[in-house]
Amino acid sequence: MPKIIDHDQRREEIAQQINSLISEKGIENTTIRAICRRSGFSTGVLAHYFENREAMLIYVFEWHMLRVYKRLESLDDIETTDGFALLNRAVEMLLPGYDGGPGDEEIIFSAGLWTFMQSEEHRKKLLVNCYKPIVTVIENILIRLNVAPEQAGVKASLLQATIDGLWIHCDAGLISKASVQSLVEDIVASTLIPRNKPAT
Repeated sequence: MPKIIDHDQRREEIAQQINSLISEKGIENTTIRAICRRSGFSTGVLAHYFENREAMLIYVFEWHMLRVYKRLESLDDIETTDGFALLNRAVEMLLPGYDGGPGDEEIIFSAGLWTFMQSEEHRKKLLVNCYKPIVTVIENILIRLNVAPEQAGVKASLLQATIDGLWIHCDAGLISKASVQSLVEDIVASTLIPRNKPAT
């Protein structure tokens, strides 16, 4: 009988090998040849699952962002009237250095991917598929804090974009993780929340 291959599982295995390579060598050194050596698969097998190197990187990025989203999604199960505590916990899940926050490999990957992504179509796809669900979770928390619905989405995007930009600077060694945390906390306190209204 022919061997039955679980293609989803194999794609996941390849993604894990790519992620391991990126953590060790960086995105620029994660080549097709290096992925073949690490995974033990031929270029023909890789081509069956991924159109090219960029498609591989995008798949792994989506894999990372799904992990981030699942961390945030868990906040929906928390019953609390303290919206500020909920927002602070969401921020911690997006910031390096906190329990439940992103690890170094996620920072390296998120900071480096945009430099190597050539397709504008792929950029837009990632924004919709990966960032929009995360922004929506933050948006809903802000609405619970009496931020006007027409402003909540923009402010949630501001927070996500700020964190992403600071990750890039952190990865380049221009700013420390502690500074990233402090800056984001200042933005939350001074920009996102209408302090003159009680949270519900």
